[in-house]
Amino acid sequence: MPTHRIPAAVFVLACTVSNPAGAQRQGAIEIGAFGRITKFADTLHLKPGIGGGGRAGIYIFRNVLAEMGLSYAEVDVDPRYKTGNLGRDTLRTVSHPLWGYRLTYNAPLSDDVKLMLGVGYAYDSYGRVRAVAPRGGGPQALVGLRFVLNNRLSARLEGTGSYITPSDRASLPYARATGVNLGAQAGLSLSFFTRARTVMHDTVMVQIPTRVVELRRDTIYLTRIDTVKVAAATGRPVVVGTVNFAYN
Repeated sequence: MPTHRIPAAVFVLACTVSNPAGAQRQGAIEIGAFGRITKFADTLHLKPGIGGGGRAGIYIFRNVLAEMGLSYAEVDVDPRYKTGNLGRDTLRTVSHPLWGYRLTYNAPLSDDVKLMLGVGYAYDSYGRVRAVAPRGGGPQALVGLRFVLNNRLSARLEGTGSYITPSDRASLPYARATGVNLGAQAGLSLSFFTRARTVMHDTVMVQIPTRVVELRRDTIYLTRIDTVKVAAATGRPVVVGTVNFAYN
């Protein structure tokens, strides 16, 4: 079973069980796209890779986003690197899909700017096992800023750091070294169900047959207080305020 499927299963479970209703932004869904540049560990002998990807997530608590993403890049091997596989590995470009599973807290700095702090798991799922491109995963951290453009659209600018431990050591003639990959990414995100749930009340009609009686000289005047509307939930009592009556 591929290593990155375990965090994926945990991510789906968290989205399923941690979504009580009622809190602001809880249960909101976010999707987005981004561009990314990755600076690989020196032990990989790869040039920086430029690519793009997408992500999707759900707010499991207020301002806490559980998200997963996938980016892709075609990465060139550093021409100064000489492969240790007796020259049989002549592939000079490596495909680099990067999976990420993360919890990200959005700390408000102002009405329109939020500081993002995230922790999670990243998995480098290279297109081919080779001396310069080990498949493997490890913990990932994220720091960034979210710029709220309106109640649905926001721009995200963030940096990531991943500590990768190779998972394909057994298939290699020598042990693979761990490494830290750094990345920067920027993109747009679209949110749905961002507003808190509103409880709708039924409108009922309350009839108040009250009349005001006035005597002016020889004439009696009757003034009727008409029907009023009162907002109330179905099945609940309606309380009418104090009514004052004139003496005699």
